[in-house]
Amino acid sequence: EAEMLLALVYYHKNNFDKAVKICVDLIHKGGKRNSQKIIARAHRELGIHYILRRNFKIGLKYFNNSLKISHNINDKSSIAHSTCVLAWYYAESNYASHHKIVTMFEEGLKIHEELENSRGRVGTNIDLGYYHCWAMGEVDKSLAYNQNAHEIANNSGNILDMGLGDLGMGMYYKFMGDYKKSDKYFKR
Repeated sequence: EAEMLLALVYYHKNNFDKAVKICVDLIHKGGKRNSQKIIARAHRELGIHYILRRNFKIGLKYFNNSLKISHNINDKSSIAHSTCVLAWYYAESNYASHHKIVTMFEEGLKIHEELENSRGRVGTNIDLGYYHCWAMGEVDKSLAYNQNAHEIANNSGNILDMGLGDLGMGMYYKFMGDYKKSDKYFKR
């Protein structure tokens, strides 16, 4: 886990070569330790890396590997995360219909709900809100998803969830051009 966090730090510091090397090493180490969870996470992070670099073909390969491994070990949390990230892959690459993308987010959300994973529920509701607004122009649905995320976050009492819920609401109002309401959420 510490090595994965180090890889994420390198991603955020724009040192992509080191981040990729750590993830590839984790895949090899995970195989030696027979830790399929580590391997699935490393594949997912590499998929994210390649999507952000606009290399969709390689990104898809890593996402599919992550999802396959997650299904093989029945790691529902990883399945939910990988499904939602794969939905963003399809959105970014324009490889799937709106219906397929929304369905994938909803499948991930359903798993997060079954697991009672508040962070996953908050994040996926925000993803759905953002996607409905940005890609589909469905502002009413967007607001409903963001309000749901905000309510879940506040009910969780977790400060990180609550910050994420505020971020979702702030982004919604920013997209709507209501900067006063947007700032209210961003400044919490």
